[in-house]
Amino acid sequence: SYSASPAINWYFAAFSVVILTAASVVITMKFVEPRLAARQGTVQAQRNVEKLTPEENRAVRNALISVLIYAVVLLVGMLPSDGILRDPETGGLFVAAAPLMKGLPFLIALLFFIPGVVFGLSCGTFQNSTDVVNALGDCMKDMGSFVALCFVMAQFLKYFEWSNLAIIVAIRGAELLKSSGLPMLIILILFILLSGFMNLFIGSASAKYGLIASVFVPMFMLMGYDPALTQMCYRIGDAFTNPITPAFAYFAMLLSLCKQHDKDFGFGTLMANMLPYTIGFFLCFVVQMCIWFVCQIPLGPGGGILY
Repeated sequence: SYSASPAINWYFAAFSVVILTAASVVITMKFVEPRLAARQGTVQAQRNVEKLTPEENRAVRNALISVLIYAVVLLVGMLPSDGILRDPETGGLFVAAAPLMKGLPFLIALLFFIPGVVFGLSCGTFQNSTDVVNALGDCMKDMGSFVALCFVMAQFLKYFEWSNLAIIVAIRGAELLKSSGLPMLIILILFILLSGFMNLFIGSASAKYGLIASVFVPMFMLMGYDPALTQMCYRIGDAFTNPITPAFAYFAMLLSLCKQHDKDFGFGTLMANMLPYTIGFFLCFVVQMCIWFVCQIPLGPGGGILY
């Protein structure tokens, strides 16, 4: 009967932005930049940035105006106590039953779709609805592999549910962890390391969570901990190893950018220079998580530590 809001990790994630930004600056200046400066044969890549035409400048202005209008429409539905984006029964905004939370993916999609269409129409890129449809098709053609992965993952999860293996493993695992005598903080750190290890081989965050959530969410609930805590620990594990994950979507892109400045820059060099970020992010995340856990700070709206 548990119902989770998409915002259950919001507080933790928002605070970590400040911490990780500061950590990134320190790591870059103290470790990464000095190592890169010592490399030989680096070159300054030449980039030609074309100025926007008057038509494109007008299109950008119109797109920004459309974003402001869209934001006003959202605020009208959010701010009043009886706004249409609030839960009609409780009036809550960040609860699972609120239309804002239920329709969040669609609302975010509109935030990009509306200014994109306005820009295309304003500068002449889009002449009719067919051009818009073709542009959407070009954007989605790279999602074919993800859709196929979702299909396979859905079959696996359905058989997993049908066999009751998830419940069996969750109950046995909870009993094992309780009898182990390990502090919960140690168990959570081990779970973070497991998620980080899986991230090295499975790039899709949703695929990994689909595999492990069916076991670890009920397992930790049986131990008295909210699914928000399980999800947050998973997200930490899924995040801190991203800089050294070959399966990460942007890893190859980053390598190609590095080669523009240093033709001898290879896979191993990139991994070595990204490793300080992984170590620094892990330490920052774990310290923050320990403070949140000990002080029982809510992870987000509707997401606490204890269940």
